[in-house]
Amino acid sequence: MDDLEPILEAIAQQGFREMGVSAHWEVSEVAAVPDMVGVVHLVLTRHGRPATSTPAFTGTELGDENALLAFVEQLQDAVLEEEGGAALPVCPGHPHPQVPSIESRTLVWRCPEEARRR
Repeated sequence: MDDLEPILEAIAQQGFREMGVSAHWEVSEVAAVPDMVGVVHLVLTRHGRPATSTPAFTGTELGDENALLAFVEQLQDAVLEEEGGAALPVCPGHPHPQVPSIESRTLVWRCPEEARRR
């Protein structure tokens, strides 16, 4: 778990940057969930104050793209809920947020309508 914590924090910070909220969101804690392999408990802060805590699926292998995607989706859900449902990251020309996806082993954000056409 100790090896995974800085990786998850880096992924979360990238997600915060891409959602446009990195100036005031941070991961303050990543902890293993007892008896649940591939799940961590995230504690998130907003403006330096505890905002939310949530379990997040991480999978059991670092290269698991489905687990990475699930982790980022859960992070986005937590931020959206705390931000009052704001569409983050903004999807130009649409009222909904962009959604994360994996393309060529890289995390990208896309319009959900575009993602459905792929």
